[in-house]
Formats: sequence, structure tokens, C-alpha cells
Amino acid sequence: MGRSVVTSARGDERYKGANTVTANLAEQYLPLSGMKFLSVNEHRQLFADAGYSDVQVIVDSGKGWICGIGKKPSGPKS
Repeated sequence: MGRSVVTSARGDERYKGANTVTANLAEQYLPLSGMKFLSVNEHRQLFADAGYSDVQVIVDSGKGWICGIGKKPSGPKS
């Protein structure tokens, strides 16, 4: 089994519920663009829906940082 880690890029510190100016603006204006603005639980569910287990989503809401970690079963051997 491998482990995958996904983090927010510097300058893209936004997720629904983060306590930052950019997150507050994104929550207000992203719906106008048709883009989806995900909460922590929605990020966690995306990992689970993609087949990852032991999913963890770690946040620092004051900085808007988010990190998702999960284990993905290895594919069939050929």
C-alpha cells in the first residue's frame, strides 16, 4: 500500500470554513463562477470516494492550510 499526501499550495490557502480573508472572499464569490468550494469534510469524503483508507485531513484554520493524507491499496499485480 502506498501513502498519498495532498497539501494546499502556498497562496492558495482556501477551504470552506478557513478563517482567512481569501477563504471568506472565495466562499462569497466562488459560487458565481460555478466552482465548488469544499469544506474539510468534503475533502475527506473525496479521498474516501477515491478508495483511500485511513484518511486524515489536517488543517490550520487561521492560516487556511489543509493537508490530506490517505492510504491507497496497490493495484493488481501483472
